[in-house]
Amino acid sequence: LSSYTITNLPLIEAAAKKGLPIIMSTGGATISETEKAVNTVLNYHSDITLLHCSIQYPTSLKDVNMGIMETFSRVFPNIKIGYSDHTEEPSLAPVQSIYLGGTVVEKHITLDKKMEGPDHFFALEPYELKQMVEDIKVAEIKYKNKDFILDKLIYGSSEKVCHEHEQYLRDFCYMTLFSNKSIKKGDVITINDISILRAGKKSKGLEPKYLKLFESYKISAKKDIGLEDPIIWESIL
Repeated sequence: LSSYTITNLPLIEAAAKKGLPIIMSTGGATISETEKAVNTVLNYHSDITLLHCSIQYPTSLKDVNMGIMETFSRVFPNIKIGYSDHTEEPSLAPVQSIYLGGTVVEKHITLDKKMEGPDHFFALEPYELKQMVEDIKVAEIKYKNKDFILDKLIYGSSEKVCHEHEQYLRDFCYMTLFSNKSIKKGDVITINDISILRAGKKSKGLEPKYLKLFESYKISAKKDIGLEDPIIWESIL
């Protein structure tokens, strides 16, 4: 589950009900939002790996804030943790995640950094991926032997908040409620009338957790709502 779905509790619940292992990324989320997402999974099973992530592409080493992994270890002592990396260096940050107890590393890979697309330029080419894997294997031995040093720059902050460099993509990509049809004033709004979408450059709607309100209660539109307009409190109250 990507960082942009961490507040999409209906999706997380649907995934958890399948009973399959879940790897959940947490870029841009607060510790409270992360806890709600984790608890949603724990209602069904405990096979979850929580990934620290910074939603900045690429992420500079000073913005990694790997110390958040220690926060995860303390808040979620029984949950496996890992790291989703968007730095351009093959293994500097991933190695540090191993030293902080990480068991999973996620990294973008490409056949050629010059290929068209938003992720290729900072992704790893095959020879860099090989280097990362080799460096991680060495790091795992050092971690086991307690023979390692934490990099203060990469460690950064341990505070799990939406950091300033993450705010733009959080606003752009975090999912909220939008209409999937034109709704007239006075019409009853059902869950079939609602989509959970990235806001992009539009105003955001209600968080996905409020979708259940439209299942449990008869809620009418207080004004006309256009196709793919955000559904906000002013629309229904």
